Amino acid sequence: MARACVECHGVDLRGVPVFNTPDLNIGAAYDLPRFERLLATGIAADGGTKGVMSIVARNRFSLLTSEEVKALHDYLVKRALSGL
Repeated sequence: MARACVECHGVDLRGVPVFNTPDLNIGAAYDLPRFERLLATGIAADGGTKGVMSIVARNRFSLLTSEEVKALHDYLVKRALSGL
């Protein structure tokens, strides 16, 4: 599932400076309800939108099932906690 993130966040998911995309360890900062909201609506934890991420979320990630969103969130949280 995280392979979809590679396009903008890089192969190692650490972000791509030229695209101004963050390291996806930021996923650990989101609780599951806020992460679900981000992927369904493009609205970030701070209540704002995040440019291309918000557009991609509404057009692509909003199609993910609840189980897929939870699996992606779990992966990103475990990734952040492991220090990858």
